[in-house]
Amino acid sequence: MNLRLDGKIAAANIKENLKVEFSKLARKACLAIVHFNDPASASYLKGRLKIADELGVDVKVIGIEESQNQEDLLSIVESLNNDSNVDGIMIDRPLPKRFN
Repeated sequence: MNLRLDGKIAAANIKENLKVEFSKLARKACLAIVHFNDPASASYLKGRLKIADELGVDVKVIGIEESQNQEDLLSIVESLNNDSNVDGIMIDRPLPKRFN
């Protein structure tokens, strides 16, 4: 028996299922992305924004500046966690070396 999983077909099916589920919500889902100004992660951010747009999900991108430290990051995450309009939080990786 030769079983194959086509990743593109699987991803398309997942996206369609998510669109249906998100359409049932009382408001648009919102994802917060904490983004470090790193050229390597910029393309990943662009991809996530494209997928969120396809799914009808709002995205808040919070940029972390070079001058900000770990305590600032934790404060941002805590604030997002307490925001009733934010349904998910994604933190870009890898973290800059100044973060533990």
